[in-house]
Amino acid sequence: MNKHYSETEKKEIVQRFVNGKGISDLQKETGISRSTIYSWVNLYENEFKANVKLNLRDYHFVKQRADRLAIIVDILKKSPCAATAPLRERLVRHKNKFKNTL
Repeated sequence: MNKHYSETEKKEIVQRFVNGKGISDLQKETGISRSTIYSWVNLYENEFKANVKLNLRDYHFVKQRADRLAIIVDILKKSPCAATAPLRERLVRHKNKFKNTL
């Protein structure tokens, strides 16, 4: 069944999401599909973001992303050559590193 929702109803649901309500919870409460709610969030979210302080969910998301990026940076710093180095250079460095460990 395709029900048409007014712009106010859509914005109200997006506001609840921006305030910290989960998509699954909104879907259960309203009976609206997750994909529909996600499309509304993509459409209206920026209108609400300017007036909202970071909530705990946003903080954890940003912290997890920063932690993952820090791990990637550490791995790249420890690698023997740049990822953009020519294949021949990477092979030579890999062979030299392998010889030194024997």
